[in-house]
Amino acid sequence: RVSVSSSKSFQRDYPYGAFAASVLGFCNGDGEGFYGLEKSYNDTLAGVNGRTITLRNAYGNAIADANATTYAAKDGSNLVLSLDVNVQEVVERYLNEAIYANTVENRGAAIVMNVKTGAILAMASKPDFDPNAPLDFSENLAYLNEQVNAEPEIYTIYKKDANGNYLRDEQGKKIPEEDPDYTGTYRDIQWKNKTITELYYPGSVFKVITAAMGVDSGKATYYTTFNCSGAYGVAKETYHCAGKKAHGVQNLAEALRNSCNIYFIQLGQRLGSSAFYDYFDAFGFTERTGVDLPNETGMMKYYTKSQLGEVELSSSSFGQAMAVTPLQVCTAISAAVNGGYLVTPHVVDKITDQNGNVVEEIGANVRRQVISKSASETIRQIMEYEVGDGTTTGGGSNAYVAGYRIGGKSGTAERTDRHLRGDGDYYKMMSFAAVLPIDDPEIEVFVLLDDPRWVKDYASQVVAPVGGNIISEIAPYLGIEQDADYNPTGTVTVQTCLDYTWTNAQVTLNRLGLKHKLIGPSSGNIVYQYPVGGSVVPAGSTIYLYTATDQNSMTTTPDVVGKTGTFAEQMLNAANLNVQFAGDSSGKVVAQDVEAGTSAAYGTIITLTMDSGEDTTNDAPTVTEEIDPANEEG
Repeated sequence: RVSVSSSKSFQRDYPYGAFAASVLGFCNGDGEGFYGLEKSYNDTLAGVNGRTITLRNAYGNAIADANATTYAAKDGSNLVLSLDVNVQEVVERYLNEAIYANTVENRGAAIVMNVKTGAILAMASKPDFDPNAPLDFSENLAYLNEQVNAEPEIYTIYKKDANGNYLRDEQGKKIPEEDPDYTGTYRDIQWKNKTITELYYPGSVFKVITAAMGVDSGKATYYTTFNCSGAYGVAKETYHCAGKKAHGVQNLAEALRNSCNIYFIQLGQRLGSSAFYDYFDAFGFTERTGVDLPNETGMMKYYTKSQLGEVELSSSSFGQAMAVTPLQVCTAISAAVNGGYLVTPHVVDKITDQNGNVVEEIGANVRRQVISKSASETIRQIMEYEVGDGTTTGGGSNAYVAGYRIGGKSGTAERTDRHLRGDGDYYKMMSFAAVLPIDDPEIEVFVLLDDPRWVKDYASQVVAPVGGNIISEIAPYLGIEQDADYNPTGTVTVQTCLDYTWTNAQVTLNRLGLKHKLIGPSSGNIVYQYPVGGSVVPAGSTIYLYTATDQNSMTTTPDVVGKTGTFAEQMLNAANLNVQFAGDSSGKVVAQDVEAGTSAAYGTIITLTMDSGEDTTNDAPTVTEEIDPANEEG
């Protein structure tokens, strides 16, 4: 006798794998949303099962009943996200590179957001996981073990008795497990969306907000000056700037570029505790952002109005005394530059049914106006001064990308609330926020590296370049308009990047208006580049940088004769080749100086000769000769 049975199972596939994983989330074995959008929109996505209600007899058999009621199944709806696949890919690539090149101990995070609508174009926490196999830690096992071992005070698992009490040795110390199971720890580290579930200390990025408070309240203008003598006493505390520098007399823009703690302490004192807290609250730091994702923490740490004494106000004014989420900082910076409006961030753009009809459209949701438009304009000016125009150094200049007007601010916060690291230094949280185009902002790029262990010690050196590199790729893709005064045209002389780190090489090329691609690991110095330093190339060309070999990578030159200039350029760029036009690029290609099918080094400049677009017919009179059909040959 054979018995046959069946069981129902669910499988949710994620074709992109570990891509935007902490945002998308995943489903459990029963097909229910368990994390990310899958969880927060579970009811929307799942639909409703159909069912029939009938009467049954004592034996469980249906009784013929004309009144049986059937409810048809209802398909779930679809989510159309504001996330842009191409922007997300760029963000994840540069974030991964930065994490491994700078030995970041506690992951990194990045956000690209429309400052006017709150639509999130990219959101990443790295390293992350593959939602097709969320309990597979193999890809990140080395990183996870390193993190656990680096912070034993947080992650050590101790023995407990049957009642859950810790077992202790003769000295009263808890006893570690000999063979601990870190599955739960690994899971929490991999799954968390760092932008909303973890708190971070913003440090000097918050100076943008303090500046906005000062300008909007009338306590400061662009030209308001304070003196920095290198040390400043408040009650029993003495404050210094980084490196104990004495900046002298500075206005607001200069103080932001110098990241002067002492200037912003004095500005905070002029504001006073009551006004400072009211603005802090208005900028959204005392509440969740309301983003349409689950698990956003509401456990922010900050001083309430009654707790803001002299010392607390001083520390808060330069971002060292509060722990908030990266997304809170991102939305607050957006409000500071977009005319003063605090918007609700979102990753779902609209909800559609199975036929593509729009069920619900998610637009901009303005929570409130925090500062005036005129105050916002001043903040844009001082943030642009921070990044500069490519001729300046210091501040956020490492985020400059030729052709674009960018405003920004870096922040390095020391975790004074924690014991020192094993190397005797403080745990550091480094972030950078960039906005462009700063005269009429469209997007903000925010990057956080949590505890990088690198020789460089400031976010302006470590994180600002990551923001600039992201901008260098997504700004052209998004069609963000370049400013003619900042946009290099014609030709550019390539600067040599030999012996530079990958990050420094990118900064150098961004300033020249040149693109860049890495061949080899991001952790090594540049050993070869093509085109080489000193070459004269068209503005916007791509320089290929090698860290593991001094041999050119080669490609096959495609045939672009007869193609339009735009399409030919796309074909050659896709083959890792640069383009120079001889003639109007809007015409068609009549010749190329490197023969099709020829092997060429990555970065080789292919000169395309274009037609003039004019009628080339002979201008001489045309003579028509009549032919007698009887005499016509053939």
